[in-house]
Amino acid sequence: MHHITKHILSVAIALTALCAEATTELPAFVKKQMVDSIKSELPKVQSPTEKIKMLTDIFDLSNNIALKDSVGSAIYNIALQNGDTDAGLNILLHLGNMHVKEDSMLAIDISRARRFQPSPTRDMTVAFLRMLRNHNSLWYADEKTRDHRLQQLLDMVNTNPPTDTYEKIVLLHALCIYIGNTSHGDMLIHYMKKLEELVESLPENDTPLRNAFYTQAAIIYRLNDDYEKGLQIDRKRLEGIKRLEQENAKAGRKYRNYNAHYYVVYTHMLSNYPLLSDNEVEDIYAKIQALLKTNDLAANTEAQAGRAEIYYAMHHKRYEEALKLIYKYKDNYYNRSYLNILYRLMVECGRKTGNKEALLEGLEGYNSILEKTLKTRMQEKAQELQIIYDVNELKEQSLKREHQADQTRTMMLMTGTIVLFILLVVMFFMYHRMRKLASNLKKSNDDLKTEKANIHKAQSDLVKARDEAQTANRTKSDFIKNMSNEVEGPLHVINEYTNLLIDCVDTGDKPYLHDFSQKIQFNSELLMNLFSDVLTLAQADNKTLTVHPKNIDLKMLCDNAITVIRHHVKKNVKVSVAPDLPDVHIYTDPHRLSQILYQLLSNAAKFTMEGSIELSYKIFPAVNTVKVIVTDTGRGINEDDKEKIFQRFSKLDSSSQGAGLGLALALQLAQLLGGHIELDTTYEYGASFILTIPMTAAPTA
Repeated sequence: MHHITKHILSVAIALTALCAEATTELPAFVKKQMVDSIKSELPKVQSPTEKIKMLTDIFDLSNNIALKDSVGSAIYNIALQNGDTDAGLNILLHLGNMHVKEDSMLAIDISRARRFQPSPTRDMTVAFLRMLRNHNSLWYADEKTRDHRLQQLLDMVNTNPPTDTYEKIVLLHALCIYIGNTSHGDMLIHYMKKLEELVESLPENDTPLRNAFYTQAAIIYRLNDDYEKGLQIDRKRLEGIKRLEQENAKAGRKYRNYNAHYYVVYTHMLSNYPLLSDNEVEDIYAKIQALLKTNDLAANTEAQAGRAEIYYAMHHKRYEEALKLIYKYKDNYYNRSYLNILYRLMVECGRKTGNKEALLEGLEGYNSILEKTLKTRMQEKAQELQIIYDVNELKEQSLKREHQADQTRTMMLMTGTIVLFILLVVMFFMYHRMRKLASNLKKSNDDLKTEKANIHKAQSDLVKARDEAQTANRTKSDFIKNMSNEVEGPLHVINEYTNLLIDCVDTGDKPYLHDFSQKIQFNSELLMNLFSDVLTLAQADNKTLTVHPKNIDLKMLCDNAITVIRHHVKKNVKVSVAPDLPDVHIYTDPHRLSQILYQLLSNAAKFTMEGSIELSYKIFPAVNTVKVIVTDTGRGINEDDKEKIFQRFSKLDSSSQGAGLGLALALQLAQLLGGHIELDTTYEYGASFILTIPMTAAPTA
């Protein structure tokens, strides 16, 4: 190395010896000087191995993300060109950690890793990067991306169940992330146990993948208040970081710093404060404070520091102080799981201090995150996995039946052959009876053809039954998924606000009674409407739905429908009946027509954030028809969705309220009244639905 670099290095070593915290921490200005010196010497180096070593030193010394990304890519390219698999895969592990919030970059890193020759190290690296993508899809991606990633996992299980250990780990890791954030209990324990067994069976040098599992496992157990298991995992994670530090030191990574890793682990260990002793809390907190004095931590240090302070105050039961810290740091959190914990701590502080405002804010924040989390629907997807198993079992049964049919056909053919042989022998010795025997032979052949036709028909019926069973199972899956989704949310809200209502009654805190009662009433109405829609559809399917037509005032019925829906629209939305509508009486079922209008207006209310919703109608006496029109200024309907909007359980937005039954129910009721519903494709300002029904005049008295 050049003499300037040697001089700078000697200064760095001297400064390091003077530092209180001894993890090869160097002052920022020394690091910069070293980076600049290495960069100046780099063009003089010809050896790929030496270039990789010098670039790695720059990567480890620099805190500039853009520079690290550029240097990491350079290391990868050199390693790929020169067949240095270990160096190439190693830098991809580091780049993956840097790209954890960038799904597209993680996908690129996975593609880069697969360009190396197959090996256990490559398979481990690919699995690690895929686990980071699953982490990304939960913590940072939007709801649509999360749902898409989950569907990919389900498709994998359905079409190509993994047999490779790394593939199994990737799948189970993703499932555990989703389950751990949507549910508690046996399902989570089952999958986490299987995943941990697989991870522990990996080779000792698969340290990065082990640490990736420990990181997510610690969060999942903490979210589910399993402090003992969470702390156990955190300690394994700490051992893994120490092992990784030792491995890199042996490989000559003298500038690689692990302060940020230790800082995150210690902070998370402190989150399990209910299980820690006072001495353990003080020891961990002291280590966190020491690490805060270094200059090698991540950019979100302030938020991390806030978490440590909050946990420390909570352990010592200083709830007022903890509440102030929560308000101070909560805006720094981007991760809904940490926000989930924070709001739960806010609720606890609110209860302990009697701060009703904090209690209410914490509960509402927790409920908001819970509602968003429930949209993931991992519990229902797990039920779908069971349904997939049932369908596969059905396929196996179908194959068995087909095999039995083949056996029957073979037996029939063998029997026919024997009969033919006997007939030929008899014909040889009894020529005079040939015609009669020929007639019998023809009959036997006809019977064989008939039997073959019957077998073919049976096979066709079997395939049809199998397809119908698969369709029925998919329909059952959709029904379970959507019903569970829509029932669980309101029930949870009702339960939470009922508890708050009880608290208010006990404490005499009356100002919130009316608000809590309204929320309970609103969610109860949601459940009642949902069950009513399901019952109506069931009656329609069973052909038991009846109509009771009578002479009605159409304008009055429209006014009543607007009055009902007005409570469900957003504050910035005007809902009204079009002015100057003609007075008209029609002969139809008022109850069924009101149901149709409610579903159309309710659908408009869901997707209209501002503007207006208008109900109108047009009379066509010449063809004895009336067209009732519902228009809105909402987001409209995409071209791809127009064909499926009237399908059952079809939802344009997975985050919207409803089970996807409204438009399907409206269409079925319209057909019951002798009419139909269509989407006006010419309307450009939102969505417009047209209901067309007969306008049969009422009989005169």
